[in-house]
Amino acid sequence: MPLPIDLRGIISRGLAEDRRAPDALLHSSSDIVGPLRHSQLSLAGAPTRARSVTADVRMMVGTLLHEWLERRFKLEQVISMSEINVTPWMPPGWGGTADHLIFDPEHKRYHLMDVKTTKGESMPWIARDGVKKEHVHQVSSYFHACEQMGLPMMPEASILYWPITNTSDNPLPTTLYFTPLAKDDLGETMRTRREAADRYKASLPTEALAMAGQVHGEDDWGPDAEAVDYGIFHTDELAPVADREQVLHRNRSQGVWDLKSKPHWSSMFCDYPGKLCGCKFQDGMRKIGHYDTGGDYTPRKGFDTEAPTIEPSETL
Repeated sequence: MPLPIDLRGIISRGLAEDRRAPDALLHSSSDIVGPLRHSQLSLAGAPTRARSVTADVRMMVGTLLHEWLERRFKLEQVISMSEINVTPWMPPGWGGTADHLIFDPEHKRYHLMDVKTTKGESMPWIARDGVKKEHVHQVSSYFHACEQMGLPMMPEASILYWPITNTSDNPLPTTLYFTPLAKDDLGETMRTRREAADRYKASLPTEALAMAGQVHGEDDWGPDAEAVDYGIFHTDELAPVADREQVLHRNRSQGVWDLKSKPHWSSMFCDYPGKLCGCKFQDGMRKIGHYDTGGDYTPRKGFDTEAPTIEPSETL
């Protein structure tokens, strides 16, 4: 006998309720370092693709982990605050929530800690390369907001990277420390990005703003793509699609550094139909050339026009 309930509906409604409602703000968690195009479309309420269930579950796991850690702090009698809304102390037009402020009784100051879930396979790279750039910017903005609140702060902040998939190395949660970015420089970045997003929203016709919050199907184009005039969202103020990124890989067998090009890291998180943002349609990883042991670069045949933007900083 089938279940006497609409289980799929219950799950879908529950996941939809957990998504952040539009609030006319840019958010430190996604808008300081990510593509400006995404931030502009978000602020304008441009139509999105339906988010996958796996993406929603990944968000749920992060939320449950935060709640679990907060309970553990209370059980262990850690003097701390969790889920602190710092929006009133952020630059105008920005919002954010700091994960944890842990009180240091010796120094009588608070230590700011953020928690990030990640694939287990990424833990060695995080340990090697340090705190991710986007996380440094995000948590730095929370740090300065806490200072604006009048809280005494420890000079370093931290990220707890928590693996949620296993590997043969059995990765463990790892805490990395960093010095927050300078307040004035970070504030200028946030101000200029907000202004660019505001200019884009102001450039849109009324018909585009009327589509705010709409979801256009589960695929990149949506079932009603032909009926939707996505062209009204393409104004002169809309930033270009994020460029591909270059990475270096040791090729010890050939004694060279392979230079490879890959889609921008944010493409896997793009919420928008293909006619609004094509970053998801970029080709996958590809080799475009190599550096020899002397540091000389040789382009791969057919990729002469892709100039290298990075070079090795260490020997093979």
